Amino acid sequence: MNGKNMTRLISLLLCLVLMTAGLGGCKKTSPSTGETNGATELLAEEGGTGGKGRFLETELPLPENIRRLYDTALLENGTIALFLWNDKENIYQIQETADEGESWKVRDIDLEAATEIFAGYIDTAAISADGTVGILSKNDDRLLLGLILPDGSVEKRELTLPDMENQEQDYALNITGSAFDAEGSLLIENLNSHFYKVDLTTGNCELLQDLEEKYIRHFGVAGNKVLAVAEGEAVLFDSTTGELLEEETVLNDMLAADSSLSETVSDSGKPLVFAGENGGEVIFYVNHQGLFCHTPGGSVSEQLINGSLTSMGDTTVSFLDLVMVDEEHFLLTAVGSQGEAKLLKYSYDKDAPSVPETELKVYALEDSSFLRQVISAYQKEHQDVYVNLQIGLSGDDGMTAEDAVRALNTDILAGSGPDVLILDGLPAEKYIEKGMLADISPVIEEIAGKDGIFENVRQAYDSDGAIYQFPARFYVSLVNGEEEAVEAGSSLKKLADFMTGKKTAGESKIFPMRSAENLLEKLYAADSAAWMESDGKLTEEAVKEYLSCAKQIYDAEPTESEDVYYSYGGMASDTIGTLDATGVALKTSKLNYGTIVSMTEFTTVYSMKSQYGIDYELADRETVKSFVPCQLAGISSQTEKSGEAEEFLQALLGAECGAYSFSGFPVNRTAYEEVVEDAANRYDEYSQGGIAVSTDEGDFFEMTFENPTPEELDKITGILESAEKPACMDRVIKEIVLEQGEKALKGDMTVEEAVSEIMKKCSLYLAE
Repeated sequence: MNGKNMTRLISLLLCLVLMTAGLGGCKKTSPSTGETNGATELLAEEGGTGGKGRFLETELPLPENIRRLYDTALLENGTIALFLWNDKENIYQIQETADEGESWKVRDIDLEAATEIFAGYIDTAAISADGTVGILSKNDDRLLLGLILPDGSVEKRELTLPDMENQEQDYALNITGSAFDAEGSLLIENLNSHFYKVDLTTGNCELLQDLEEKYIRHFGVAGNKVLAVAEGEAVLFDSTTGELLEEETVLNDMLAADSSLSETVSDSGKPLVFAGENGGEVIFYVNHQGLFCHTPGGSVSEQLINGSLTSMGDTTVSFLDLVMVDEEHFLLTAVGSQGEAKLLKYSYDKDAPSVPETELKVYALEDSSFLRQVISAYQKEHQDVYVNLQIGLSGDDGMTAEDAVRALNTDILAGSGPDVLILDGLPAEKYIEKGMLADISPVIEEIAGKDGIFENVRQAYDSDGAIYQFPARFYVSLVNGEEEAVEAGSSLKKLADFMTGKKTAGESKIFPMRSAENLLEKLYAADSAAWMESDGKLTEEAVKEYLSCAKQIYDAEPTESEDVYYSYGGMASDTIGTLDATGVALKTSKLNYGTIVSMTEFTTVYSMKSQYGIDYELADRETVKSFVPCQLAGISSQTEKSGEAEEFLQALLGAECGAYSFSGFPVNRTAYEEVVEDAANRYDEYSQGGIAVSTDEGDFFEMTFENPTPEELDKITGILESAEKPACMDRVIKEIVLEQGEKALKGDMTVEEAVSEIMKKCSLYLAE
């Protein structure tokens, strides 16, 4: 099929789908805002049924033991080919399937001839349509290209870059990306953002574009067009001539609106991938909003797939390769939250409802990667249901938590509220008191019988045999340091006296905090469970004890430097632990006090203990053995979709999504055991990591990550099992406490005055 006919067919398909007003089909969308007609509006327009036609997702089987997937291609003969590292056999392989993953065959290659190529560090690899695999590796400061031909023979070329004298030498030989275009030419990019076309016969490289000033984060090839992604800008040029194409307003608007799309490529994939049909003008691209097609120079992009209905919408997933099979079929390789490779097929079904017939409203005060992951998993199994995720605090409209709660309550009272509520930050106890939440104990019992759960968490939410809210995940606060410090952290009073005693003795660098708010928040996570009465109200004396101890600790060692935040690539609202013993190892503090939210973080805690003798225990354990729940879920007692809502909770609390490694430990015991097993075997000779830190004073600290021993894994499990009472999760109450508490710590009011304000403001809020 020639390019002109292909473009015409795609245009006809797009127009057909557009006329059906399908949510999952093609509709005009502004990628800069992501705004589309929601399912509610479309269902209303179509009388509750919607039109026909939608791309449906199927996950195809992949070979086992993939440690890293380098490239995916659809060959001319219809075979799907992969170049990968086999973790079990510790070898690079080309694996191919002619039956969509039902069976995979390893291509026989001349391993002896490939020894030098495989011995170097492989930066990147690409597969051409005829099955040739081009492997870029660096060996003894030489840039090598290994060509594995379709018959398994291996050829080697030493590459020469023509403009080395104009580049930073150390970066020039670091190849960050490669791809074959529609003509079968191999294109490569180095760390200086120089793009070359490689002569496969000689190894000579021709400079196509020097984009060093733009600092390209990642690139893709669609047909004969290269799309290079810089910060807030897409640069297009012809892969055959290197000629720059006209500026892309639509793509630039999309990149400017979402900075995550410009994140630097890594082994775990990209946030944005491209594809194109040979000889065609249309570009296809995938991000978390879905699959789009775009004509260069056009004023809009057409949405073919709504990401929220598929795995594309899972923000814990990153993308490797997009392959266009034909106008009705696409392949997408991606990397899941645990680093697992996925091969996803999208097929257009003209009979599938373009709008799923049922809408399930899920409300959360804040967005999260974990919740997006659950929604994608649920949608995959329930393609007749559209999960309409409603976020109370978007972060860009100036709305406060109190405003969001009021708006939600108004919707609930009007009968238009959500079916499922993620209660993190919401006044759950008040909802229970007013009969607004349904008993979900049958769902919890089913999960417990199938997978097991943390029984201490279940007991914390049991109300005379009924359960109205239940968390998918939870975490705890720890104190770590030397033995004396760990003992001091067993209660806020002991910690405060420990600080005062050290200060009186003339010691410094005891427990430096970054700010008054930072200290209050750390202590809040551990202590707020002790303040709460069964009806959700606060105990005044407990709040006073909390603020009095916080004031004593702060006065012993006040610090008001700026807070430092860390990110692992998730959403801004995703939970990251605050426990950091680096200062203890560097002797710049005697203890640390904070939350630990994952086994990944526990690996650091254990490694500190193993190499520096820094022990740990549950913080504030003599006052209250508390935990912080997250993804705390309930079902509205008003819902008419109780069946779908319960199935959503099954996904939220189930083992499949529970093994996500960040944002809390899974309450599901099967998922927890998987997390434990992963932690016990994470590092080996092929995968290692560590930390190295130096201070302005010249102190130096380094640590290698170690797999926790069975004894230490039992210890942290025991700590998790000992937690009895949940922290106060009401976002408005927390904000009131921190706001007034900060004034008390800084001396703007007395502790007594702050407590009085807290009790007054919280009483007014709870009375609404």
